[in-house]
Amino acid sequence: MNYPDIFKRGKFSIFVPMIKFWYVDLFNLILDNTDNLEKYLELLWQETKTESGHQWDNPQFFVSNSYGDLFTFNYYKNNLRIWDLHDFIVSHIELTSDKEKNKEILKEAKENMDIYSKGKIHCSDCGKAEEYKNIVSHRYFAGIYCDTCWNTKWKSIEAKENYS
Repeated sequence: MNYPDIFKRGKFSIFVPMIKFWYVDLFNLILDNTDNLEKYLELLWQETKTESGHQWDNPQFFVSNSYGDLFTFNYYKNNLRIWDLHDFIVSHIELTSDKEKNKEILKEAKENMDIYSKGKIHCSDCGKAEEYKNIVSHRYFAGIYCDTCWNTKWKSIEAKENYS
């Protein structure tokens, strides 16, 4: 097939390649390669970048859960951060050298992704999972808060902001 010049290597890129893992594959990769995972992900991104002709160095790593929902993630110095596609942090975990402990930590990360898929999000203060639609207006900068935390603490803090 003859593609337009815009699709050819070295031309302006109209797409950004992404690397997508199913959560089971990503978590097994983490468990088996905790010490070298950062290096493996970097090599995988460089190969993807080379093969696709992508010129910029902004890796796009994604993980999907058992519901098929897509989350973005990064991994740096044994810290795994998973976000939804609207930049709400779904899980932030620090891995250890103990494989059994890491299994429990990753199990919690999977549960957090599943909770999010069911329409819930964790309060940024107390951590309780709440229906997103019920607390969407309880925002202060990057945080989102349950009714209790919002009404007892964050509402008054937010009210004092002048945003100028």
